[in-house]
Amino acid sequence: MSRPLRIGEFFRVSRKPGRIMVCTKREKFNYESDTAAAATLFTAVVAAAANSGWRPMEDLEPRTVPEEVIQVVLGFEDGFDYYVKFPAGTNIHGVNKQREWAYINAERSHQLHPNDDYEYWCIEKWYPSIIAVNNTPYADTPKVFAQGERYLFRDATVEEGTLVRAHKVPCRYILMGGVASEEGS
Repeated sequence: MSRPLRIGEFFRVSRKPGRIMVCTKREKFNYESDTAAAATLFTAVVAAAANSGWRPMEDLEPRTVPEEVIQVVLGFEDGFDYYVKFPAGTNIHGVNKQREWAYINAERSHQLHPNDDYEYWCIEKWYPSIIAVNNTPYADTPKVFAQGERYLFRDATVEEGTLVRAHKVPCRYILMGGVASEEGS
C-alpha cells in the first residue's frame, strides 16, 4: 500500500478540485465479503463457468458525516477472475474496452498478501463494484477481502490554504479512480 496519510498532513483529491484538506484521524480496517456485516455482496453460489453479475461494494463507501476518505487494497480467493469497476458503473482496468484483459485474480492479488498495485482511494459515492467469473468445474461462492485505512479530515483554513498554494508546506495529491477515469471517455 502506498504511504498512509499522516495526521495533520495536507492533501487534495482529484474529484474535489480546489479543496485542500487536512487529515485529522485515521484507523485501519479489514473487510471480508461473507461476514455477517457484509453478507450482501456475494450471497449466492456461482455455477461453474458462470458469473455473479455486477455487485456494488457499498460496504466500502466512505461516510459523508463526518466526511471520510478510504485507502483500500483488494485481495481475492482462488478459482475466480474478478472484474472491477471503480467507481461502480465506470471504467477501470479497461473493463469496458477489453473484458478478457482486465481482470484480477488470486494469483495477482491474493487474500493473504494483496497486491498494492490494485490500491484504491474512495470518497463518497466512489466505491467499487465487482463481477466474479467462476473458472472452476464446480459451483462456489466468490470471496473478496479488503484492507486499508479510513481517514477523517477537515478543510484547510484560509491561512493553511495560502501556505499550500505558495508551496511553503507540502500537499499530497490523490488521484481517484486511476488513469481510465481521467481520460475523458
